[in-house]
Amino acid sequence: HHALASRLSYFLWSSIPDQELLDLAQRGELANPEVLESQVRRMLTDWRSEALVRHFFGQYLGLGILRDVSPDPEQFPQWNDRLRAAMQRETELFCRAIMQDDLSIDALMRGDFTFINPRLAEHYSMDFEGMSPADLFEQGPGFYAGRRRERNKDYLHEERWIRVDSPQNRRGVLTHASILTLTSNPTATSPVKRGKWIMETILCDPPPAAPPNVPSFEETQSEHKDITLREQLAIHRANPSCASCHDVMDPLGLGFENFDAIGRWRDTDSGLPVDASGQLI
Repeated sequence: HHALASRLSYFLWSSIPDQELLDLAQRGELANPEVLESQVRRMLTDWRSEALVRHFFGQYLGLGILRDVSPDPEQFPQWNDRLRAAMQRETELFCRAIMQDDLSIDALMRGDFTFINPRLAEHYSMDFEGMSPADLFEQGPGFYAGRRRERNKDYLHEERWIRVDSPQNRRGVLTHASILTLTSNPTATSPVKRGKWIMETILCDPPPAAPPNVPSFEETQSEHKDITLREQLAIHRANPSCASCHDVMDPLGLGFENFDAIGRWRDTDSGLPVDASGQLI
């Protein structure tokens, strides 16, 4: 019983059992299914369950990679550490709600709600408690000489988070800016990275390593600079050694091309309409 109490507390809280768990273990009641379920539900509503969100979902989704990404500051002048932190916190709060509300795994992929603070609302072009994105603030190196709407700085507190209905073009974690950013390159989206992430994380079917002596996709891009990314990928897939993996990965990643390298919605890329169509193999 004490071993069960420890397993529960270190899994759900990453900490030692509290007195209630210890008392139940001492009386031999913790193995009772009804008692066990009630304790799990109690522990999930405790603030210490934040450790499960950060450690389990953070590791599962690869959120730690977000700490190391560096989008190009000239192309994305609004990028800064506060936006990075907001992206990660949205995904954590979303996963926490799924866990605490006992939602199905389907909600992780297609959940029609999310959490935003003012900075993320602006990033997503969403209203925040009646304020339009134009009334929020935009900060970042080279992204306006002064701080806009300074009069709202107290109201627009970074830690003011609200739960909202997701817009039609955003459903589940696959459309969170955190995931879309950590699966991009510094200057552009990467359908290959996004497709690979879906295969590894969602489908549990990671692609094999690239075969030796096969030209990298970067080489294909450097040789064909004046065509679209979709066309470059098609040329790369023409090599039979590449096709076996890219035929699966590329359509998955290309389906998210309406989101730029930091997760904002876009209808055009380099002046051309975005083509996010595809056929799954």
